[in-house]
Amino acid sequence: MRVDIYIETDARGLYKKDRGATWFLMESTYKDKPITKSDRVTWYEQNRNGAALEGVLYALSQIRAKESDLYFHVNNLYICGYSKKLEEWKKNGFMNKKGYPIKYRELWKRISEMQEKRKNKLYFSRDVPEAKKEKI
Repeated sequence: MRVDIYIETDARGLYKKDRGATWFLMESTYKDKPITKSDRVTWYEQNRNGAALEGVLYALSQIRAKESDLYFHVNNLYICGYSKKLEEWKKNGFMNKKGYPIKYRELWKRISEMQEKRKNKLYFSRDVPEAKKEKI
């Protein structure tokens, strides 16, 4: 089953951690019927990247489907770029090539655990169509 998840956050800064919210919209079909769910998550002490990762985690916690293809549409270059390294990080104990813990280690670790638990495949893209932004 394919599930599309669109994520937006109101966090703007990379360095300043603040309080804000992340919105998500999930779309899929089950037995030829469309399924849509949207929600808002409030977070504290996060910057733009951390807020988007929190949104990914929350969306994963809402999905009950197993062995599905989950397509995350999130306008965040950090997540889309580094998500490709998730398998490598798992093998290295979530350490970078220099042996230091990766940034947002605990969030990436939880994402990995949730993915493995339900055997879902995760795909990340930066495209969030304007029509979807209006629904979020």
